Amino acid sequence: VALLLKLNERDLVDWLAAAAKRALPAQPSRAAFYLLLATLLDRLKAIAAPHVAHVLLDAAAADLAPPDEDDDALPAKKKPRRRRDLEHKPPPPPPPPRGDSAAPVLLRWRLVAALNLLFLHLPPKAAGDDALEADRFDALAPRLVDLIPLAEPDHSRHSAFVADHLAPCVANLAHTSTDDAKHRAINHRLMLLARDADLPARLDALRVVKALVLRLGHLTANFANQMVQAISECLEDPATTEPAREIVLLVDAATGIRIV
Repeated sequence: VALLLKLNERDLVDWLAAAAKRALPAQPSRAAFYLLLATLLDRLKAIAAPHVAHVLLDAAAADLAPPDEDDDALPAKKKPRRRRDLEHKPPPPPPPPRGDSAAPVLLRWRLVAALNLLFLHLPPKAAGDDALEADRFDALAPRLVDLIPLAEPDHSRHSAFVADHLAPCVANLAHTSTDDAKHRAINHRLMLLARDADLPARLDALRVVKALVLRLGHLTANFANQMVQAISECLEDPATTEPAREIVLLVDAATGIRIV
C-alpha cells in the first residue's frame, strides 16, 4: 500500500485495472484485493474513491450476483423466446438469499467493508449530482439488502457483520443518491424482512433500518409512512420491541413524524 500511495494518478489507475484482472472470482486473492482497495480508500478517502470505484463496483457486481443471473450477458440470439415471454409476464421475484458456499465469509466481509468506504468517500461528479450512477445503485442496493438473511451456523458472527459493515454500507449507499424513490425502494425491502423473515433476520433488518435513519436524517420523512405497519408489528413482538422503539424515537427526532 505504501508503494501505491507514491504512484501518480495514471499509474494508479493502470495498476488497479491489472490487479482486478489477477484477482479472479472465488479465489483467495479476491479477498486480498478487496482488503487492498479498502486500505486505499481508508488512507486516501475522496482522492482514491473515483479511481477505485470502477474496478470495485465491477468486482462487487460479479461477486454479489446470484449464480443464475446475468441473462443479458448471453447473446440475444440464444434467448429470443425468453425475451418475448418476458414482455407478457411480470418480472420474477427476487432470488432467494444464497448460502455461505456461494459467498465465503471472509470475501463477503471484505467486499462490503470496501464498498462502505467507497460510498462514504465517493464525491459527486458535479454539484447536485448523485455520487453513484443510477444503474449501479439499482443493481447493488437489492443485492446488499439480500445479504441480511443469509444463513450461517454462527449467527452471532453474521449479526456482527451486519452491525459493523452491512448496515453502514447500505446507509452510505442510500446517502449517495438524492432520489427519494431509491430511498423508498431500500426501505421497502428492509420492511419486508422486518415483518416476514425469521427472528434473527428481522433483528438484523432493524439494525440496518436504524443505520439508514441515522444516515439520511430529515430525508427519512420521504419514506416514514412505509414504516408504519412493519414497525407496529415489531413493537407488538417482545423479541423486537426494543429495536423497533429505538427506530420510532430516531424517526421522530430526525423528522418530527411519529410513525406509531
